[in-house]
This record gives sequence, C-alpha cells and structure tokens, in this order.
Amino acid sequence: MKPNFRSLNRAVFWFFEICSRDAEALIAAGDLRDHELAIVVYLDDLHWAEPTFLDLVEHVADWSRDAPIFLLCAARPELLDLRPQWGGGKLNAASLLLEPLSLDEGEVLIDNLVANTGFDDRLRRRIVEAAEGNPLFVEEMTAIAREDDASGDLTVPPSIHALLQARLDRLGEGERAVIGCGAVEGKIFHRAAVEKMVPDDVRPQVETHLLTLVRKELIRSEPSLLAGDDAFRFRHLLIRDAAYDTLAKATRADLHERFATWLDEHAELVEQDEIIGYHLEQTARYGEELGEPNAVLAERAAERLGSAGQTALNRGDFRAGRMFLRRAIDVLPERHPRRFDLLPQYIFALLASGAGQETPPALDDLRTSDDPRARAYADMFRAEFAFYRNAEGGSVGAMEAAAVAARPFFAKAGDELGLAYSERARGLALFARCRGSEALEAFEQARAHAGTAGQWNLADDCITAIALVLSEGSTPVEEASVRCLELLESARGRVLAEAAVSVALANLRAIGGEVEEARQLLRLANATTSETAYPSLVMFLAFAASRIEQAANDVVAEERIFRQGLMELERLGDQSYQATVESFLAEFLVRHSRDEEAEDVLHSARQRSSPGDVVNIAVLDGVEALILARRGEHEKAERLARAAVALAETTDLYPTRAAAGERLAAVLELAGKGDEARDELFRTVGIYEEKGAVVSAARVRGQFAALAGRASR
Repeated sequence: MKPNFRSLNRAVFWFFEICSRDAEALIAAGDLRDHELAIVVYLDDLHWAEPTFLDLVEHVADWSRDAPIFLLCAARPELLDLRPQWGGGKLNAASLLLEPLSLDEGEVLIDNLVANTGFDDRLRRRIVEAAEGNPLFVEEMTAIAREDDASGDLTVPPSIHALLQARLDRLGEGERAVIGCGAVEGKIFHRAAVEKMVPDDVRPQVETHLLTLVRKELIRSEPSLLAGDDAFRFRHLLIRDAAYDTLAKATRADLHERFATWLDEHAELVEQDEIIGYHLEQTARYGEELGEPNAVLAERAAERLGSAGQTALNRGDFRAGRMFLRRAIDVLPERHPRRFDLLPQYIFALLASGAGQETPPALDDLRTSDDPRARAYADMFRAEFAFYRNAEGGSVGAMEAAAVAARPFFAKAGDELGLAYSERARGLALFARCRGSEALEAFEQARAHAGTAGQWNLADDCITAIALVLSEGSTPVEEASVRCLELLESARGRVLAEAAVSVALANLRAIGGEVEEARQLLRLANATTSETAYPSLVMFLAFAASRIEQAANDVVAEERIFRQGLMELERLGDQSYQATVESFLAEFLVRHSRDEEAEDVLHSARQRSSPGDVVNIAVLDGVEALILARRGEHEKAERLARAAVALAETTDLYPTRAAAGERLAAVLELAGKGDEARDELFRTVGIYEEKGAVVSAARVRGQFAALAGRASR
C-alpha cells in the first residue's frame, strides 16, 4: 500500500525531502557534520518499479552528479529489458552481476545463520548443494532444519518455490490464515486489515500468530502507514507469493473484497482509489474465472479505477491515466453502459499523449454503442485522429465538421464534457487554419465547459492551446505576457498547464529580446515536462528553444533542438506536429545555405502534412521558392513565394505572415528586384513591430538597410 509516486515531480520532491530529513537527523545526533554530508540510498527489487519511479532514479542519477549521493539499486536482470541503457555506458554509473554463492560461501552463510548449534557436515553439504547458490534457499532450508533439529536425513525440496511451500505447510492453521490474509494486502500489510479478513475463530489470536511469524523470520515489523496500527513486511517477496499461492481462487476473491471494504472504511491514502480499485478488480476477475461473475463488484472496481485514472490525468500523468482507464473499461462486461462513459476519457488521453496504436480499437469499441451521443464522440475523435496521424480521410475540414455535428448531441444531454471536447476540436481545426483569434475563443469555451465538468486535465489541455495561440497569434507581446501570467497563476500545481504557460512566456520573452529570462523559464518548463508525453508541448518547446538560440546566434544548438524534437515526436508516433517541426528545420537549413539537406526534409514534411495545414504549406512553399531562386528558376520561385505570402495573409499568426514575407523578399532580391524586396521587408518589419517581436524586427531592419546600401552602390 505504499505510494507509487507516479508523478515524477512529486517523487523527486519526496526523494530529496526524505534524504534531507535523514541527513538533518544525523547531523543533530552528531554523526555527521554539514561539510561531510553524504547520502546512501538503497532501492530493493527495482525490477518491480513502475516506469515513473524508474524515471525518478534516472533523474536523480543524471542531475545530482555534483552531490555526494550514492544510489545502490538491487534488481533482477529483467530490469535491463525495461532500461537496456542501464547495463553500461551510463555516466557515473556501474552495474555488477551478483553471481550465485559458491559452495564455500554457502557454508559461511549457514555458519552465520546457525551460530554454534552444530549442524553435521552431511546436512550442511546437502543444503548448500541443493541451494545452487541461492541465499534465500539456504536461509529457508536452514530454518526448517533448525526448527526440526534435523540431521542429514532431512528432505530437501527441489526448488525455492517448493521449499517455501514446505515452510508454510509446517505452520499452524491460524498462522497460515494470518499470513495468507497478509499476502492479499501485499508485501507490506497491516494487523487491523488481517483482523478484518481472518475467520472469526482466528481473530482473537491474530497478534500472537503475527509474533510467531516474526519469530520464524517469515515476516518483519515495518513502520505503519496508518495511525494506530501495526505493519509487517514479508522478509522476501517470494515468501509473499508463496503464501498467496496457497489460497484457493474463491478465498482470494473473498479476501480481496474484504480488504477493499476495510480499507475504504479505515484509511485515507493518496492513492486510495487505485488500491481499492485493484482489490475489487481482483475479486471481479476471480469471480469470472470461477464462472460466478458479479456485475456489482465489476462496477465498483470500474468506478474506483476510473477515478484513479482521472486523478492521474489531472496531475499530468497520461501513462498512468491511460492504464487505469483501460483497466476500468476491461473489468466491465461487454456493452455495459459504463464502458461507453469511460471510453471518451480514455480515447482523449490516447490522442493527447500520442498513443496511436491503441486508438483505433477504442474508437471501434465506442462506435458499437446504441447511444447516438457515444457514436458522436467516436466520429469526432476519429476525425481528430485521422488529421493528426495524416490518415486516410484526415483533414482540417473533416475535423471541424465532426466537432460541429457532435455538439447538438452533447447539448441535448447536458453533457458538459462532450461540449468541452467538441469546442476543443473546433479550436484545433481553427488553429490549424491559423485563425488564432477564433481558435482562442473556442479554446476558452472548451476550458469553461471542462471546468464545469471537473475535468482538469482537459482544462489544462485547453490552457496549453490558449498559451500557444497567445504566443504565436496577433496579441501583442506585453498583453499576451499579462494574460499568460494570469493563466500561470490559475494553473499552479498542475504540471502540464504550468509547463505550457512557462513555455509560452519563455517564447514571448525571447521574441521581446529578454533572452536570459526566456532561458530560465524554459529550464523550468523542461524540468516539469520530463514525465509527460504530450506532442503539442514537445513541438512548442522546440519552437521556443530554437527562437532563444536564434536570438543568441547559436546555430549548433538551434539545429540540435529541432532534431531532438523530431526524435521525441517520432517516438510518440505523431505525424502532424512532426511535419511542422520538419518544416521549420527545412527553413533553418535553407537559411544556412544547406539546400540539398533542406530538400530531403522538405519532401518528408510534405508527405506528413495534412491537407489544410496552413502553417506547413506556407513555410514549405516559401522554403522551396528560395531553393528554386538560388538555382535561377526565378519566375517559378516568385510565383510560389507570392502564393505562400497570400496563404499566410489569410491567417492572424504573426510568425507565419512575417516569415513568408522575409522569404519572398529574399526571392525577389535574387531575381534582381531590389525595390520590391525592400517593400516586402518594410511590410515584414511592421508585422514584427505590431507583435512586439523586437529581435526579429531589428534583424529585418538590418536586411533592409543592407539591401538599400547595395542598391545605392
């Protein structure tokens, strides 16, 4: 029942809080002085850790190299299946394979365990040989021999599992009942929970049985998570598994339900929903396997798991949120109405975090509902999926049409969540057309509906979009900064929204010339987004960081940022945002006269871009026009560059309009049309100045002056 710390921010805070608290205690006791402070952290059974906890370990190892912290992690070799890079090549880290004990080492271990009780040599040899180097086998076999005062004739089980079962079989009936109930709770369990689960005739002797199990070294005392209760830990996870395996399925089902009921009545834990949901889920699963399905239990499990999923999404942990929602859906019978209530939240989590492979089956599942509102959800989400994955039939128009068509179904049912999703989808379509002001209004409406529905993860998604529009749209830098600061204040404590608004502010500071402050804001955003897998935020981070490096004239860093963003988006399986980043990488390459490389990137971006993606088309047409102009194909280049400007002028996004003008000016200059090029640069300066983009305005004024100087010679 210990917290799993799925949020990396929360886990990092917890880690350093615990470390500093222990260090302060040592200093107060006189065991350490401040300047000698060093911390050793031991993590056992790391192969059982959830991905976010592994992220925590990696984060601490990578970012605390100058601190005297020693991380000692014990795990089975299968951990390397999850983190193969941990096997070698990681800075300031080393891996050590623990080989089986040798025969001599096994005998030393027995000597340490039995002291001077005088095991005969034949028994000692049989235990060591049977253990085959497994220290747990030696410990448990020695315990049996010691309890029986056995000689070399002692029967040695063939495996560690059989040995542990043999040890448990030697317990009294009450002790077996107690340890079995403890195993249901987990590796750590509580006395009061055991008292709730054991049979009535065993209950008065629970405390005595627990002490016996401690004396027999099967369990150990452990600090309790619950006030006024005693806690115990299985000495080894394999002992817990063996105790659990002794229980019949019907017994397991009953005990899981009993424990869930007790926990609901007696504890308030941070992750209560997911713990209770797990135990109810186990009860429902065993009921299914026994041919006795219980719809009420399945509904209770789905309710708790669904709530845990929503909580995870609200804190920005999409990986955990998707997992809990999927389990909540799967525990319910097919075509159960509650499945169709949970599926939209699950599909949104898939879409928002780029988990593409799982999306089509979930959409098909939702479409089987008899409820037209559920089918409207499916059609709306399918259109969004097709657009962002550049799938067949995907287009801006189809996404907007599906959102508008779904709205009446949600309005009729008073479905605030559906209204939020439909307004969000409409906003995405408007933004893809670069109609920022209209998109801003749609996202604000979606945010309001999401707040009414209590769906803070969706509200935060809308805040992300609003921050992006304020940063890239026509709202002047000063006004956009004020509004972003207001958004930041409203989003305190919510990882995704805080990060997105911090990126927007960093971008606004960068285009306003405040490079160092922009860097600080971006570092804050990067620190808080390491646990998220959010394609739009990955793209936004790449744009903001590249503008900072462009302002700082760091060409190498600017290119690295684009390529890192592309790698992350490829990992997430995104197509649309990847195409946008590729478009700007192509522009970067052309800007630095790397035309052949730019053509390859340009071709890839065109293939990935969805129809109607105005930003990509305007950028790519302008980049191609500049390449053609350098080859002397001036007429074709000018035609394409002017088309890009005309398309950009249908938008109200300042960088799309201004950059198209810069590229047209460059094409005109190469064609020998200096006066027209200066006119275009003069118009472009006005766009930048209207936004307050002082760095870009100064750069273009420099181009204007240089062009005018060349014309006068």
